[in-house]
Amino acid sequence: MGTYLLKTDEVEVKVAIPSWLMLLSHIILTVVTIGIWSPILIYYILRRATTRYVLTNQRVIWEHGILNKTSKESPLDKINNVSHEQSLIGRMFNYGNVQLQTASEMGATVFIFIPEPSQFKSEIVNQMDLFKKQEVTSQAKAMASAMASAVSSDNTTTESAMKDCPECAESVKEAAKVCRFCKYEFALE
Repeated sequence: MGTYLLKTDEVEVKVAIPSWLMLLSHIILTVVTIGIWSPILIYYILRRATTRYVLTNQRVIWEHGILNKTSKESPLDKINNVSHEQSLIGRMFNYGNVQLQTASEMGATVFIFIPEPSQFKSEIVNQMDLFKKQEVTSQAKAMASAMASAVSSDNTTTESAMKDCPECAESVKEAAKVCRFCKYEFALE
């Protein structure tokens, strides 16, 4: 080792390297620094591990918390605006923030450090559109069903609850005691 520094008739007798104690001050400084920063690092690691941004077909949910759990949800039909932003570094590493604006008094909900924020935003908008279409379809079906049952109940009421008057042959209600057309009195049954 290091023979290029030796003269032609020289031979290495012993090689020494600096003691590890030379690093002791640096080791102590590193341990102290890590000791100070490690709880902060652990907190952010746990915070990331316990934060969830969930998009369903009916709502958007933000759940987070290490010791105490907190969740905030926004129904898709209550979201007024969706936007995303990316910094230069965010564009380089493909992350950013997605902001949801609702009519809530609590203000906008911001999802931070979302991977592929433009795609997440687009998916929220797509789910909002699908939700609106499904809502309109279900309302239309409910109205059609209500109208159909109303029409069928009117038909059964008018047909089954009627009887003919033997005098004038007009249709009167089954419960009628006197014909409203000819004043015929029905016999009590």
